[in-house]
Amino acid sequence: MDKNPALWGVIAALVGAGLQPLGVAGPMVGVVLLIAAAIFLGYALRDSFREWFSTTVPLKVAARRFYEEARRSKSYWSAAADRLSVENTPSGRLAYCAHALKNADIRWYAVHQPSTVVEELPAAVVKNCSFVTDAMDILADGRTYTSVRVSSVELRRLLRKVRQGAHDI
Repeated sequence: MDKNPALWGVIAALVGAGLQPLGVAGPMVGVVLLIAAAIFLGYALRDSFREWFSTTVPLKVAARRFYEEARRSKSYWSAAADRLSVENTPSGRLAYCAHALKNADIRWYAVHQPSTVVEELPAAVVKNCSFVTDAMDILADGRTYTSVRVSSVELRRLLRKVRQGAHDI
């Protein structure tokens, strides 16, 4: 059995839509298959729904959005990321942008292992942290924080400032 729920949702929708008007095996079979298609579709899109309605954004996504907005608005931040990043790779540029976000007025959230509770990081921890992986995990005060996220509302405000040409973030 294929592990792609979106595919099964499409198959169920097509079969249900094809059977229902024909009256094959009764219209109830078509309705049941359409309901199954909706369930499969909801299951396939559950992560997207969580992201759409979340108040935080993963740090890697935030750094990418910051870089994209800086390039779109021809801000010096994109040129600085291209020239001054430690590694001349895409992950190096994202790390540079994440370092720039450290100095912005944005709330950061993370999980301190082995806990699974997401907690807000104090500003002192954010300012003094370093990135330990390409997944943007951070190390601060001898502790490793994973699943690092930033406030989506404050990120949008920051991107608006970059779009308007502000040099201080």
